[in-house]
Amino acid sequence: MPTPTVGPTLSPARQRLAALLSAVRVCDYAARMASLRNLLFAALVIASLTVFWTPLRALVHFALWGDNQYDKYSYTLAIPFISLMRVFLESRRIFANVQYHISYVSW
Repeated sequence: MPTPTVGPTLSPARQRLAALLSAVRVCDYAARMASLRNLLFAALVIASLTVFWTPLRALVHFALWGDNQYDKYSYTLAIPFISLMRVFLESRRIFANVQYHISYVSW
């Protein structure tokens, strides 16, 4: 007794074509995201994680598994989540007038 199928099945040639179109969509998205600004941001994130890896590990250790002497660090990990929530709640006001230009960066 054959197993029932849900919906039409694609021929192998159409399956390959669908996979190719999916790959093209992914490559198109990656090409659009590969702007200089995004690449610089990714490089900055990687460099920051590399430089601050040891202090971040110590902070997580003290916040999660520290003894009673490290209780003051227990809420430190909540700060990024509180900040993200504030940005989410105030996103309309924050991103109302967004523009990017190198001369607007204040050093």
